[in-house]
Amino acid sequence: MDEARLVRTRVRRDPASGGYAFGSGYVVASGVVLTAAHVLERTKDQAASVGDVAEVLAWGSEDWQGAEVTWADSGFDVATLRCDLPAPVGDVRWGRLVGSEPLDWKATGFPLASLEDHARRAEQSFGRVGPLGQKLEGRLALTVESRSPLEGNDGTSLWAGISGAAIFSGEVLVGVVLADPERYGTSLEGRRAEAFIAVPGYLAALGHQPRIEEVSGGSREPGLADLWSTLPARNPTFTGRDEDLAALETRGATTRWLSSGWAVSGSPRSPLSTLTADWHRGLSSWLGGSRPGTAAPCSHVWPPTTAR
Repeated sequence: MDEARLVRTRVRRDPASGGYAFGSGYVVASGVVLTAAHVLERTKDQAASVGDVAEVLAWGSEDWQGAEVTWADSGFDVATLRCDLPAPVGDVRWGRLVGSEPLDWKATGFPLASLEDHARRAEQSFGRVGPLGQKLEGRLALTVESRSPLEGNDGTSLWAGISGAAIFSGEVLVGVVLADPERYGTSLEGRRAEAFIAVPGYLAALGHQPRIEEVSGGSREPGLADLWSTLPARNPTFTGRDEDLAALETRGATTRWLSSGWAVSGSPRSPLSTLTADWHRGLSSWLGGSRPGTAAPCSHVWPPTTAR
């Protein structure tokens, strides 16, 4: 994701009152902005069409400039705008999700929740997405792990305005944000890039045939609670560490204290033997087949801090 390609979009919905509909977009080629079609609608029942006028605000700029709809598909809910914004150096990488392992995703847009001093601020959202979720419908089911807006006082979604933001997995553009689904919490939905990237109207607006990469996911490095799921079945040959533990405990009184110092209260830190015994108990329970959390927890962190 290149921040220099991020844009805000707006269209005047009610000329009498000066009201606007706002959205987000991404410069995918020189002078070409990718966005959601519904953010370009002048009225709720009037779909955006080629030739409609809009405005865009480039990243870091304070001046809105004119733009024109060059392609819009209400079925896909995706559209392109033509404007005078040059694209930064380098091509956008396009991709489609494959496999079944979840992936990280990210998108930066301008939701209503970010409104401050009469201007919307960039909000980077991120989370996980499953390649199989809504695949047949050509959509992306995005679980949000970043902060989520609260509901507006009138019941409106404060996500409004993030539609049109480009969705990335790594540095590959895989879709466009479309909606905040009512039946799911901390979630967004998007249109998959492979659903529209080969549509003739889109290709004509883009000006070239992009190459689409396959993007697959992998398991995250698990935390302690999740590590259990990666372990094999109980090892029947493991018989425990009772002898080791007994030997450690008999040496408790004579074992040296940790040389890392004294506690604030003035009492010395736990002896090394106690720390070692606690660690061995936890490891023995784990290797013996007890699920983490069911055995007595270790009372000290292991390994101890290196002495200075």
